[in-house]
Amino acid sequence: MKNIAILASAGFLLIALEGWAQLPETLLKTTPTSITIHLKGAELIQTSSLNLKAGRQRVIFTGLSPKLNPQSVQVTATNGVQLLSVTTKTNFFRESEASPAAKLLQDSINVLATQRQALSDDKAAYEKERDLLTQNQVLTGKEQALTVEQLAKAADFYRSRFKELNATLTGLQRKITEMEVTQKRLMGQIGQSNEGRRPTSEVYVDIEVKASTSSEMKLRYVVDNAGWSPVYDLMSTNINEPVKLKYRALAFNDSGIDWNNVTLRLSTADPYQGAGQPQLQTWALRNMPQMADMGMLKGQYQGRAQLDINQQSQNYSFLHDLNPNIRYDGAGKAASGAPVSPEPQIAFETIEISELSTDFDIPTPYTIPADSKPYSIEIMEQQLEATYKHLAVPKLDKDAFLLAQVTGWEKLDLIAGPVNVYRKENFIGMAQLNPHILSDTLELSLGRDANVLVKREKVKEYSRKQFLGGNKFSSFSWKISVKNNHKQPISIELQDQVPISEVKEISVEVKEISGARRIENTGKLVWDLTLQPGEVKTVSLNFTVKHPENMEVEMEQLRKAVSPRYF
Repeated sequence: MKNIAILASAGFLLIALEGWAQLPETLLKTTPTSITIHLKGAELIQTSSLNLKAGRQRVIFTGLSPKLNPQSVQVTATNGVQLLSVTTKTNFFRESEASPAAKLLQDSINVLATQRQALSDDKAAYEKERDLLTQNQVLTGKEQALTVEQLAKAADFYRSRFKELNATLTGLQRKITEMEVTQKRLMGQIGQSNEGRRPTSEVYVDIEVKASTSSEMKLRYVVDNAGWSPVYDLMSTNINEPVKLKYRALAFNDSGIDWNNVTLRLSTADPYQGAGQPQLQTWALRNMPQMADMGMLKGQYQGRAQLDINQQSQNYSFLHDLNPNIRYDGAGKAASGAPVSPEPQIAFETIEISELSTDFDIPTPYTIPADSKPYSIEIMEQQLEATYKHLAVPKLDKDAFLLAQVTGWEKLDLIAGPVNVYRKENFIGMAQLNPHILSDTLELSLGRDANVLVKREKVKEYSRKQFLGGNKFSSFSWKISVKNNHKQPISIELQDQVPISEVKEISVEVKEISGARRIENTGKLVWDLTLQPGEVKTVSLNFTVKHPENMEVEMEQLRKAVSPRYF
């Protein structure tokens, strides 16, 4: 009775609170009609037309995101309707509706629960029978002892019945366990889609209407639990054709309400930008830091992007459909003890964008569920002019690489992000686009080209060591050949090097480089070659290193590797 009284008191209190204002109320159950997704945050706009009577009254927007930012709420009304006040609250009694898919999952869970309870009841009955048999296993008569035949019959009965009971109980337990596993999976599926009984926000708008009229009321508010990041697809077909650049966004929604078939706008603006006048900051030019060693393309920026061919399988295992800025972790259990899927945790990073914001209106409506998963949104697709050349560093890699030098992209209002590179529908790897470096050429590697053969051979008769006058002379000679198996001419940049002495006792004499450009401070050699279809060209490299014979000099560059150790 005490609990009933408490519940009754709570009910009367709720009724009192709901009726506190004593104003006529109109409930508006609306859904977003247009959404602007910012890099962090989203602005939702909901509109509704309604007929209003004269006088003071209250309009309540219901079913809003439970993660609504109260400071961002704005309401407008047409036809002279005066807004008196706007307030927000979270309503824990008016919960969000589950999607049809979630309802179907919940119905399946309820059916399984009913079936499992029936099996549990059957199991309890059989266990009771087994306990009863166990307690009444007295194999002696009241008046006289049982005969051997009677004992045998009783033993056979108990053995047979216990065997039947145990088999039945085992089968029931197996079915119950299978149902429990299925229930947990269904609950995990609901949890992964972020479905469930969630509270909603409401916006209370007190208005005054001079005379009966119709009015269109528009509600605008911002949620922080959403955002987008750019991703690009760069596709090359042939070495004499333009490349195709596809600009996409990966957007997520963790607002607590699904966005169903809504008009989208992607923006780089700040959703909380104020009304204050802008102030110019000092514009300081600085040297861009060099990128870390990235495998085949080393050292510095190649135009605007670099592609790590060797590390792509380690660093980009998600390939092109997942956003590297979003990761999933965490764990939890439902109140009933059934595990649920981990709630996605969104990680943000700071990027540099243009001071002037850019908006992209998406012509096709999209549906983005409130499950915190990234969804791809098509922004634009452009063809860009490109020139192609090959690069080979046979000292480090026996293959030639095809490079695309892309121009014309700087007018597309791009922001920094990953680039998925494709060649003839084959995924090559990922690069990083940095549109804020002052260059008009984007150079990307399109991977290895099997139609260009490169061979670097040591010329033994010119590679020798000799001692003279207390000094040691080490001569090195290589022949490098390139063959073009394409049906059209190609340009190739061939690279090698000669050593650089860092002490005065060691000297390097370069004897033959076949007209290569030599960079003195690094020893790098570059040959710019043009090969016709089927043509083979050969260059030579010959140099001698001199040093005192009692000085140990490492003549060969070595790399480190890991191998098993057995002894």
